[in-house]
Amino acid sequence: MRESGREVWDLYDANGKSLGKTAYRGDSLKMGEYHLVIHVWVRRPDGNYLIQKRSQSLTIHPGMWAATGGSVIAGESSKEGAARELGEELGIEAEPKELRQFFARKKRNSLVSAWLLEREIAQSEIRLQEEEVSEVSWATPEHIRSMVAAGKFCEYGNEYFDTLFSFC
Repeated sequence: MRESGREVWDLYDANGKSLGKTAYRGDSLKMGEYHLVIHVWVRRPDGNYLIQKRSQSLTIHPGMWAATGGSVIAGESSKEGAARELGEELGIEAEPKELRQFFARKKRNSLVSAWLLEREIAQSEIRLQEEEVSEVSWATPEHIRSMVAAGKFCEYGNEYFDTLFSFC
């Protein structure tokens, strides 16, 4: 949901229970208030993952390679937000029921969940939201780990990547 052009988030407690309150993107959240953040990965049958390079104009991790991701807006579930972000940033249309969650954790004032879409995607299906994404590439797990080690890919932690790369 957007109000006056600003993104609105539902707020939750540390256990993911709704607080019945909202906040605008950019607002400082109080202690004990969390909003939902998602990552979405696309894996082809050959085991390669679709990665995206973040636009240089972004304030968080500009120019870094990363998973597709963003904040869930008010009224959405985490899974619905994941499907929306995939469509917005990459033009890949997916039904929420096609996504499988493989990871969840608390990080600062966010409840982060990571989702996987397993599908063959043709290059012609990908349409970049240029304000967010400057390019995409397919990468093996080994290549992604080497990019993380070189500081070129967002660091989500070993447990995260171990879970992603072993998730079937």
